[in-house]
Amino acid sequence: MQIQPRLPDRIAGKALQALNLKREEHVLLEENLACYASNFKPDFQAELERLEGDELLRRMQTGWAQAEHRWVDKIRRDLEKPYSDAQVQQRFEELENRFSSESQRLVAENQGGFPARVYVTGSLVKGRFGAHSDLDAIGISKGGYRPGDHGAVSWQLTDDRGEDFMLKSFLGAKQVTPGQPLLGLYREGLASKGLKLEEASKWSIQRVNYPEREPEPQPKTGMMWSFSDLP
Repeated sequence: MQIQPRLPDRIAGKALQALNLKREEHVLLEENLACYASNFKPDFQAELERLEGDELLRRMQTGWAQAEHRWVDKIRRDLEKPYSDAQVQQRFEELENRFSSESQRLVAENQGGFPARVYVTGSLVKGRFGAHSDLDAIGISKGGYRPGDHGAVSWQLTDDRGEDFMLKSFLGAKQVTPGQPLLGLYREGLASKGLKLEEASKWSIQRVNYPEREPEPQPKTGMMWSFSDLP
């Protein structure tokens, strides 16, 4: 790790300048944009760094041939409706409460013979949860596979025979106790991005360092579909 911003971080910083946003209030947005940009081809990243203002924003949103389309989709979403760290906190707390009640209901439905298990995956555990993100969850239940509920808390449900496949398909899943607070998982994800989150009534996000950024790997199964907020 290093204390100087790397190429994707410099691109994200220039994007915030083009949007006239205060960096100290949009640390998480800047981090997420850097994460997405790191998935572009190196030559295209170098091109982006040479651009300024509206031209930079336009090219970031039209780089379809330069990365998987999901990264361009995320960039377009976040640039269209930029968010502050305070808005991320509000979104996180809202979805954490929903997940708590829904995960406990899943376990209650499986009482009497099936050891239901619950996992969290996606942007929260990877440290790139934003104000437009969903909370991605996996449930192992006696009801077996059925189409996921693509709400704000997006569930993918399977039985124990499909558990291994599901965990390989959605990399980085963390098993949790239904109802447990999720801030610790998010804090761990942010730490891997070089960020430190101090919990209070209002979050304080500090940049500690800039980690080496590499394109996010494909799922081991080669599975291309995902939750509504792509993993």
